Amino acid sequence: MTRTRWTDRMFIMPALIIGADESDPDATAAGYGRFQLCNRSATWTAVAWPSVHLPAGDSWVPLVQATVLDVRGDDLSDPIALVHWEPLASTTILDLIPDAFCPIAGTVRQSCALIKTIESDVIRRLLAEVLRRSDVHAKYWTCPASLRHHHAGAGGLARHCLEVAVAVDSVRALDRWQKDIAVAYAFLHDLGKLWCYESGVYAPPVSGETHEAVGYRELGPTLQRFAAQDHLTIGVLDTLLSGVWKRDWRDPAAPMGDIVRAMDRFSAARAVGNVAEAIRF
Repeated sequence: MTRTRWTDRMFIMPALIIGADESDPDATAAGYGRFQLCNRSATWTAVAWPSVHLPAGDSWVPLVQATVLDVRGDDLSDPIALVHWEPLASTTILDLIPDAFCPIAGTVRQSCALIKTIESDVIRRLLAEVLRRSDVHAKYWTCPASLRHHHAGAGGLARHCLEVAVAVDSVRALDRWQKDIAVAYAFLHDLGKLWCYESGVYAPPVSGETHEAVGYRELGPTLQRFAAQDHLTIGVLDTLLSGVWKRDWRDPAAPMGDIVRAMDRFSAARAVGNVAEAIRF
């Protein structure tokens, strides 16, 4: 019987770190501070090597180039060991999120594939960073789009946003720059629902607040940060997300907003079988 070398059981792979908690370093060292490493290929239970400090994951899902040691025996449910990691750019999340994160098959892969076709670097990175937010990551792929109407099942929000974004991306009247912004708006237009739906009821953080207002407030710091890189592009996206475009049809963002709104209504109407209502838009 040939003895297996440790080097034969060491692998390097890109991965998300999910559920890591370093609040008790002794627990991690003892082997019961477990977390998950996952990418589009699979999900593994893991523990950190005693000398390895995990990246902070309170606000952002850590994206790492992970060096792991497969110390498992016959029981493949035992953890692998993370022995080293290097940070990865936020956009790599588009190649890592497992499709199983959304109950509606194909939604994750198709959403990420569409975002990757966006030519605007600042828009593409902004969307990737939003998906990397811990609070968004925890709910986006499983949240319903509505509580009792269209896309009301688990994963409905992500599926609805994808449908709207795909429809917007097919509109020939928009040039590439406009299309990139409109597609981003399509993906983000209902994001506020993540913080408004609680135990099957609509419960916004502030009583009476719309989900659009909640989403815009939550995205505010991200929009400001990216606006420093491309003020014009992010300014138009800000106008769309804030709803300012609805007050003046002459606003340059209004045509994009109207197209997204029409596709939003079409997706909702089609989902509930109201074909006549869908055709009207």
